[in-house]
Amino acid sequence: MADRIAKLALGTVQFGLGYGIANQRGQVPPDEVREILAHAHDAGVRTLDTAIAYGESERVLGESMPPQHAFRVVTKLPANTRGDEVDARLSESYARLGVTPYAVLLHDVATFRREPAVLQALAEHRARGGTARIGVSFYRPQDLEDVLRSGAPIDLVQVPFSVVDRRFEPLLPELRARGVEVHARSVFLQGLLTLPAERVPTRLEAILPTLRALGRVAADLDATPIEIALAFVLSHGGIDAAVVGVDGVDHLREHLRTAARRFDVGAVEDATRGLPLDDERILLPTNWS
Repeated sequence: MADRIAKLALGTVQFGLGYGIANQRGQVPPDEVREILAHAHDAGVRTLDTAIAYGESERVLGESMPPQHAFRVVTKLPANTRGDEVDARLSESYARLGVTPYAVLLHDVATFRREPAVLQALAEHRARGGTARIGVSFYRPQDLEDVLRSGAPIDLVQVPFSVVDRRFEPLLPELRARGVEVHARSVFLQGLLTLPAERVPTRLEAILPTLRALGRVAADLDATPIEIALAFVLSHGGIDAAVVGVDGVDHLREHLRTAARRFDVGAVEDATRGLPLDDERILLPTNWS
């Protein structure tokens, strides 16, 4: 149980912005952020995921983390960062956070394509002890393959990965062999997998058959679709952390209960084998609008 809870990474975009298709509360108030972080830390969660682009998230985290905490923070540089701006941007970020992050990522591979010197600047920052790991947040497997073939000095990546999105799965063994840590985001497809059918926007109705199939799988395993979606990622051997956002303490407790529940890993894998999609109009929220 402790290993699965430690594998949870708390996404913090909701601490700085109103975010997520299923989010009906908007930005989480700072007082509740402090309660969420304290509860998560007491439960054994050790990774926080944030970004400079997440509105006030870094500042709120810096003002809200428990004293003498053991959180590892992963943050991300904005897409428009140049190589000669890395140190200044990170100095400001670290001041807001009040900690030295465990990892710093490029928020999008487009930054690397435009200016590969950004990753080299990050590697030099890492060599000086400014962070333990560096990498990139990806959206498409081909982009990850291109960066790996380039020889870029990455040792942590963040990728969308869920019970319906396994596009990166063929690359996970190579990442493991290279010692690259893998953090999964969009575990609930930005909340889309948690919506009842009547709340799914018309432009995303193509996912309804998959949501119905996920519901049947969950019922067969005496679980909820949310539990199956999270259990699938937490039990996957190629994933080191599952990034999940919360909009309140009760939401966090739900995720902790799921992480603590003992599922038959083989049964979950077998039951969900037919769920993956390859339609990027659905799998990439950037295409939803």
